[in-house]
Parts: sequence; structure tokens; C-alpha cells
Amino acid sequence: MTHPFVKAYTAVCKELLAPLGFKCKGKYFYRVVDDVYQDLVLKRYSSGNWYSVYYGVFPFCVGFEVDATAVDGSVFALEHITKLPSYGNKTEEAYRDCAVKLGELIRTYIVPVFERAVNTAAAFAEWNRLLSPNEHCGSAYISMAIAIGDYDSAILGLENSIEIALDCYERRMREVHTLRDVNLNLKHYKPEPQRPGKTLEEIDRAFRTYKMIFRHILDRDMEWILANFADDEPVVAAAAMLRRVRARDMDWINNFIEENERKSRIALGLEKETQHN
Repeated sequence: MTHPFVKAYTAVCKELLAPLGFKCKGKYFYRVVDDVYQDLVLKRYSSGNWYSVYYGVFPFCVGFEVDATAVDGSVFALEHITKLPSYGNKTEEAYRDCAVKLGELIRTYIVPVFERAVNTAAAFAEWNRLLSPNEHCGSAYISMAIAIGDYDSAILGLENSIEIALDCYERRMREVHTLRDVNLNLKHYKPEPQRPGKTLEEIDRAFRTYKMIFRHILDRDMEWILANFADDEPVVAAAAMLRRVRARDMDWINNFIEENERKSRIALGLEKETQHN
């Protein structure tokens, strides 16, 4: 059964967003403007009595692959938390009042973002405005920077992504004591099988391997990391992309953007997958 507040919120947002071309699927609103996919979703906090809305603007160049109505990749949060009425005032009118107030916040703070972010360059400008500098990373941000030719921002984003990945490896290795627990995907160092009755020599060898790998990560020894981490590890994939962008490898760059745009068109039902074959 749909919560009364959710019903009221959906009605308010339909009235607000339908004239702008948004479609609705449950608590999820979305539209496509030229080459930009925009979405808005209502999310409930674990306590159950608090709600907020998240939203996003995603140019086709980011390459989303799932069905558009299931993307739910909204990255920006409205800086407001809606608290539902307390126990003594749980009426439809009270829920409606909460929904109307939230709708006004959406009209004031989120709709203008949707109205500005109508192409890749404008969407990228909104990402830069809404994210803090240390959040200028991730595949969507980097893809947009590459697509509009802002290679300096793409390089910075890739460097940030590499450092975040290394921080993650370091944190995981500080928390555990075996390669198996860390679950690193390495080319030359496989976790020792977990079995009873390991010899002291096996335990010592595994621990020395763990310490050696940890030291390379702590030292940010990228030469060793790139030689020993598997190609599908995020740090290796980001480093490979970084080399391409720094070199201005336009064949690779054009193919990268074209492939991402194709994935997005397929996700939106604008192109059949077989058309690429």
C-alpha cells in the first residue's frame, strides 16, 4: 500500500513536472532533453519518518547501460530533509502540506538545474557547480569532461579517481590481514587457500607477501601497481585512460564517446542493440 505522503508527493510532482515533459514511474520522474537524461527520485531514510529527493543530469556521453527508468543514479541531494507529521497529526491534509512544501523546494532549487542542463556542456557546468572540488572524479564526470574537450578537468578527475582507489586499497589492507580478505585482483599474487593445518612456512610466506603489497600501495608505487594489478582493477583502468587523455589520443577519445552515447541510446530505447553490429 502506497504511503499517503508518497501519494501526495507524486501528485504534487506530476502537477509540477509533467508540463516540463517528465514521465513518472512510482516515486521516480525522468525526461530526455536533446542528449541529456534528467531524473528525480524520492528516497526514504531508514528511520522511516524522513524523506528527501535526489536528482541528476546525465548526458548520453556518460554511457548508462541499464533501462532508463531503473538508472536511479541521481547524485545530487536536495539540501532539505522532509520530516513527516508526528503521531498526533497523521492526516491526509498534513501529508499534503509536507508534499506541497517539498514541491516548492523542488521548483525553487531543482527545476532551474533541469532547465539549464539541456546539453552536455551545460550539464557539466552544473556538476562543477554542485560538486565540491574533491568530488570532481568518477566515470560520469570524466566522460563529460572528455566529451566537451575539457581535458584538463578530465585529467584531474582521473588523478582524483586513482588516488581514491589507492586510498580504498590502503584502508582495506589496514582493516584485514590476508590477501583473501582484501580481495585484490592481482596478476601474480593469489590468495593462499583457506584450509586448516597450514604450516608456519605457508603462513609466513602469505604474511610477507601481504606486507610487500601493502608497502607498494602505501608508497603509491604506480609502476609496480600497474605491473601487478589486473587490468579490470579501477586504478589500472583509470591509469590507462589517463595515458590516453594526456596523449590526446583522438581515435580512442572519439571511439570512447561514441560507444558511451550508443549505450545510452540503447538504454533509452532510441537505438536497437543490433544496429551496432
